[in-house]
Amino acid sequence: MGISKTQEKEYAKILYVNERLTNKEIAERVGITEKTIAKWIDTENWLKLRTSLLSTRQANLIRWYNQLEAINVEIEERP
Repeated sequence: MGISKTQEKEYAKILYVNERLTNKEIAERVGITEKTIAKWIDTENWLKLRTSLLSTRQANLIRWYNQLEAINVEIEERP
């Protein structure tokens, strides 16, 4: 017995957002057409989700590097 359409969509979403695979790669893994993947990307706003997660990661990395730099400066200024 195969997986449901909801499960296919959720799996495809994970591959698109987290793994950053192409539509073709996702379609091959999930066993559906590229056209269906493209439709889900548009109707479910997956691109916006992918972009927001990416920018959040970048913002966090920048903040952490700034914090590390401040810690290093404090350590270097110790007597």
